[in-house]
Amino acid sequence: ANASGGRLVITHVLSDEPKESAWDGERGFIGADLVAAHMPEPSDESLIFVCGPPPMYEALCGPRGPDAPFTGVLAEMGYTKEKVIKF
Repeated sequence: ANASGGRLVITHVLSDEPKESAWDGERGFIGADLVAAHMPEPSDESLIFVCGPPPMYEALCGPRGPDAPFTGVLAEMGYTKEKVIKF
């Protein structure tokens, strides 16, 4: 990210971090609000990379796999299967 000149931005979100911890990043589950705040709008020039546990895939973009359906928050927000990389 540091070498990308601002073209790659990484946002870590911790779902179960105690409020009293020193973590000052995003907390909770990723939904439309966090996507809108931290991701570029859908376009031909944007790629979204998704990595996490199966429930996160289900909520954001549908299950992994070459023939898996593209569903979830990202699909509802106008992102396309071709611009969302599941790994």
